Amino acid sequence: WGFSGMLQASITPDIAAGFPHFHYFRFWLGHQGLILALVYATVVYDIRPSFKSLKKSFIALNIFLGFATIVNILMDANYFWICGKPVNQFGEHIPTLLDYLGPWPWYIISAEFVALAHFLLAYSPFYFMNKRRVKR
Repeated sequence: WGFSGMLQASITPDIAAGFPHFHYFRFWLGHQGLILALVYATVVYDIRPSFKSLKKSFIALNIFLGFATIVNILMDANYFWICGKPVNQFGEHIPTLLDYLGPWPWYIISAEFVALAHFLLAYSPFYFMNKRRVKR
């Protein structure tokens, strides 16, 4: 889940302030730090995802999106771009992958399939490593 979200955020960053502003560093350190945490958990603690954990993560993501929708409504926010496609501080559209997924709210459904593909892609190296271990 973390890898999939970080990948999209890194490809199309939504940073209001540029280098060397605090929010610039907060964004990049937070998102890239997530990768370090995932690698650390995999290498040091030998934590490996399973297909079952993949399903649980996808369900958890959707529950989280439900809560994020409520927060967006209460705070007039747009976390995870649920309430509309991203715009910059001037109200101008920011090009993202969402532009290829249809208009709001339909892109949310399309994004579900993209997220599932990201999950499967992120899981695939572990799937093949597990298959190789079983053969030995």
